[in-house]
Amino acid sequence: MSINKLLGALVFVLLIVGFLTNSVAMRVFGDVQGSIAFPLILLVLNAVFAGLLITKIQKCIT
Repeated sequence: MSINKLLGALVFVLLIVGFLTNSVAMRVFGDVQGSIAFPLILLVLNAVFAGLLITKIQKCIT
């Protein structure tokens, strides 16, 4: 897989992680009402996916 495609996917995933982190934090600190479970699960899954992408990028570089 091309390094450019992997970096593009990583940027997109990290943007999603940022939005989900904000969503979870707002629910924890009480600014937004609602369940924390769904955004937290998505945040963990996206963080794992970002880690996998970083690992693939490191393998492409070396």
